[in-house]
Amino acid sequence: LSAAQEGISVRPGTSVTVDLILTVDVSSTEYLLNVDFDDYETGKFSGNDEWAVVDPGSDRGVIEIVEEENGNKYLHMNKTASGTISFYNKNEVAAEGIVTIEARVKRTDNGSNANQFGMYSYNKSDWKASDPAGSSNPMATFAFSKGNILSHNKPGASSTVNAAPYELDQWYIVRNVANLDTGTFDLYINDMDTPVLADQPLRTSKSEINRFLFFENGSNTGDICVDYFRVCVGEAFDYNDAELIDLKAEGIEIEKTGDLSYEGKASAGTESVMVTPVAGSAFAHVTVNGTIYNGTDAVQVDLKDGENLIPIVVTAEDGTTVREYTLKIEREDSAVLAYLTSLSVQGIQISPEFSSDVFEYTAEAGADTEV
Repeated sequence: LSAAQEGISVRPGTSVTVDLILTVDVSSTEYLLNVDFDDYETGKFSGNDEWAVVDPGSDRGVIEIVEEENGNKYLHMNKTASGTISFYNKNEVAAEGIVTIEARVKRTDNGSNANQFGMYSYNKSDWKASDPAGSSNPMATFAFSKGNILSHNKPGASSTVNAAPYELDQWYIVRNVANLDTGTFDLYINDMDTPVLADQPLRTSKSEINRFLFFENGSNTGDICVDYFRVCVGEAFDYNDAELIDLKAEGIEIEKTGDLSYEGKASAGTESVMVTPVAGSAFAHVTVNGTIYNGTDAVQVDLKDGENLIPIVVTAEDGTTVREYTLKIEREDSAVLAYLTSLSVQGIQISPEFSSDVFEYTAEAGADTEV
C-alpha cells in the first residue's frame, strides 16, 4: 500500500499530521452477489435460500418471475396500493474497499404521483431485520422516480439528485461504484466509461456494506423489473465485453499473432488438441469450433495434417456484441516425415534418451542377450 499528498509544509521544530487514505488494490474480481433469475421458475416468487422478499399481499401487488419471448427471465415487483414490497439478500456479505453495485432494470408502470422504487444498501449496524424497508442510514443508492434515475449525494440527508431520465419499457444498466475508503461514489448508466455522477459523497459513509434492498413503501406505487443484480469487489465485468484474454491448447505452445488470431504447431502424431479459452467477462459465452465452452472443461478439436483453422466466437452478455477469433494449428504431415518418432529395445536401455533430432545411440547387452 502507498499514498502521497502534496503541498505539505513543515517548519523546523514542529510536526504536522497528514491524513492519508489507503485503498487496497484488488487484483481479481470477486462477485459477492450475482442473480439473473434464468434458473428460477416462472410465477409468484416467495424467496429462497439466498433472497428474501416482503410480499405486499395479492390485493396490493405482486412479486413474480416473468419470462420474455427470447427465454430471458427477470424479477417483476409491482405495488398497486399503500404498503411495502421488497427484495433483499438474506445473508450478510462483507463488501469493503471499492464496491460495484450493478443491476439491469426497467419500469413498465410508474404508478401514481408518489412512485419511487429504489435500491438501497446498508451496513449491518443500521439494518432492521424486522422491517428492512425501515432501515436507517442507507449508503450507496439508486432509484427510479417520476421519469428520473436518481441517487443520494448529501451526507445524512434524504434529498436526491437526478442523474438521467428514463422511459418505460426500456432496460437500463445502472452501476454504482462506491469507494468506502473515501466515502464517495460514481454512478454509471448504460455507458460504463463515463459516469453521469462522479466523485459524489455517499449518503452514509461506513467501512463495509452488508445488505442490499430493492423496495417501495408507503404510498409509492408502480413497478420495477430486475433482469440481474450483482455486487462485486474488484473491477466489474462489462455487459458488452466480448474479449478473449487468453487461449491455451494442451501440449502446444500458442502465440497471439494479431488482435483476433492465434497460432501454434503440432507434431505429426497429434490426433486432437484440448482447447481452453479465457474470456474477459465471466458472463460472456464462448464456442470453440462450434462447441459451447462450459467454463470448466477444455474443448476437444480433431486435427488433420497441415493447416487447421479453429474458430473461437465470444458473445458478450448483451447477446449482440460478438468477436470472432481464429486459432491456426499447423500439424506436421506424417507422410513426409524422414525421422523416427520413437525408438526402444526390449529389455535394454539406450543412451542418450530418445529424441527425434538425435541420430546415434549406444546400448549394452549381456553375452546371452537376444535382440
